[in-house]
Amino acid sequence: ARSLQALYKGEATPEQQKAALNFMLLKACGATRDSFVPGEADTTAYLAGRRSVALFISAILGVPADKFRAKGETD
Repeated sequence: ARSLQALYKGEATPEQQKAALNFMLLKACGATRDSFVPGEADTTAYLAGRRSVALFISAILGVPADKFRAKGETD
């Protein structure tokens, strides 16, 4: 939360900037998670939409979404 707050205020260090982006792409958007939920089309569509935001941001940055994960980190 502190990283996102610092980013919003324009006061984030390089490490905080990376932490905020990691949180947004991996946790909030679920970039590396499977979005398919068997038998739940609405949930699958919702998760796929969230994930597409992360993939779009990753494409703009030119970095695959899974590269934002810290070494040894899992979802």
